[in-house]
Amino acid sequence: MKCSVRMIAIAVCAIAASQAYAQFPGGGAPQGQQQSQTEKWQKILKDTELEQKPFVKGEDKLNICQHLYNKDQAGKPAILVFLHGIGERGDNNLAQNELGVSDIVKNIRDQKQKVVLITCQCPSSELWAPLHRGGSGAALQPLPSKSTGLIPDMIEAKIKEFDADPDRVYITGLSMGGYGTWDTISRRPDLFAAAIPICGGADPAQAPVLKDMAISIFHGDRDNLVPTNLSREMFKALEDAGNKNVKLTIYEGVEHNSWEKAYADPETFKWLFKQKRTEAGKKAKGKVFTEEEIAAARQGGGGFGGMFGGMGGGMPPMGGGMGGFGGGFGGGMPPMGGGQGGMPDFGAMFGGGMPNFGGGMPPMGGQGGAPGGMGGFPMMGGFGGGMGGFPGMG
Repeated sequence: MKCSVRMIAIAVCAIAASQAYAQFPGGGAPQGQQQSQTEKWQKILKDTELEQKPFVKGEDKLNICQHLYNKDQAGKPAILVFLHGIGERGDNNLAQNELGVSDIVKNIRDQKQKVVLITCQCPSSELWAPLHRGGSGAALQPLPSKSTGLIPDMIEAKIKEFDADPDRVYITGLSMGGYGTWDTISRRPDLFAAAIPICGGADPAQAPVLKDMAISIFHGDRDNLVPTNLSREMFKALEDAGNKNVKLTIYEGVEHNSWEKAYADPETFKWLFKQKRTEAGKKAKGKVFTEEEIAAARQGGGGFGGMFGGMGGGMPPMGGGMGGFGGGFGGGMPPMGGGQGGMPDFGAMFGGGMPNFGGGMPPMGGQGGAPGGMGGFPMMGGFGGGMGGFPGMG
């Protein structure tokens, strides 16, 4: 009976997903809607002067747009990297500029800062970092996603290309990009002077490696997709680790869109552009994983990586498992290499129930829910957890 209920629930979600999926970037919208959305992105590209210029390393590619603003100002430019949310994944090298970027560019121009802005796009088959809906932040994994792993190499190449100031490299991101910001600085704390993670989550255990970096955290107190306590926990962990230049801003009455206030506020960027990498920061080192942990991570995941976020889940050391709908059937048990799991509760659609249908059992380390755990289909009012990472959704 449990299996029958589960399959019915999956089928209902899948039908709804197929209808909702068209509303999101890269989601198979009718041709007219796709054209309209593409025109919107192209207008943003024109207005911001960003240029599409993918970064290529060997056989790997990271889609980026870039532009050097206020190039007539004296001195070397700073570099600011932007990571988008889960809804802007894709391969068009356009959608990543939809949310937040126009406000960032306005502040760079208004403040006459000589800055190279780089906006990165995550493919639909990946995440910037593991996502986790509740509890403590997502634990840092032995290996980053392929795209996230390219970010440090891309930055080092851009420092050379623009003769930029290596002591003024900054990174910011919203939602999934907030997670990605935390993930990136935790792996390469020596590379960044400052970071602005917005409505994301992190691994508090990494706070000691970030104690010498300037960090300004933003979140809305009514965020129903990424719990506000994830930012509060990380802020406390950083303070406890001895970070003297960490700030936390919680916007009252604001839901998941806290980036709108953060990026529209000139003070956010006045603070950012004053930050410089410290001598201690240059020597900071991210967590070192064992060869065994890295080898297990490379063997892990299995699966087919299809439209629903990857039929991988399961127990990677054992080759993957079913996982479908983003890890749903095979999630759970990260100590065995499983991980983010699929359908922790079917979200608001089913009243928050049925936590055991995927994502594993938290007492055994299961993190449940991500990537779908980030809220499913917010434009439809949110199925909540759900289907595990439809590209371009959330």
